[in-house]
Amino acid sequence: MPTPRYFKNNGYLTLGTGKTYHPGLPSNFDEQLAWSQDEPHYFGANAYPGCSEWKGSWACPTDADYSTFSDWLDMNVTRAQISRHANKGRPFFLAYGAHRPHLPCNIPRHFWDLYNSTDTIALPLHEAAPMGMPPIAFTYECDGKTTVAAFGQQAPIPYPNGSTALPNNMTRSLRRGCCAAVT
Repeated sequence: MPTPRYFKNNGYLTLGTGKTYHPGLPSNFDEQLAWSQDEPHYFGANAYPGCSEWKGSWACPTDADYSTFSDWLDMNVTRAQISRHANKGRPFFLAYGAHRPHLPCNIPRHFWDLYNSTDTIALPLHEAAPMGMPPIAFTYECDGKTTVAAFGQQAPIPYPNGSTALPNNMTRSLRRGCCAAVT
């Protein structure tokens, strides 16, 4: 039984915002079963703002204001829910699912600029997935795509056998994007 449903069935107000489930799995964020209907599950729009510099890139700064990103919108709804329901006498369970870090790492330019030039970012010690890792463990994150794009270039996605490695500049840009997304 999913955790929100357990709490809901035991008298808690259950509220969810953001990516608490992968969108569509289960459908409608398991709305009726998991979440109290006092406030519907909230998932802010604009999870993937457009890349303003390298179209189609999986790691790219964007000039969109951070207050338009889904994580920002979801976080503010979560803060408002805490304020509304804290100390009201009814126990509550609140789940906030941050979307970042997540591919694509299209993030506000301010956070991208906090990190060194892409040329100076260290490369990982192991660029290929571990031997024996099932392909679904990697490709699910990439939603079945077979290529990755960064800085306007495309390369095949590396698979567990290590036969394909990304060019160094793409690997560095993805690492910089991930760091910026976490920030």
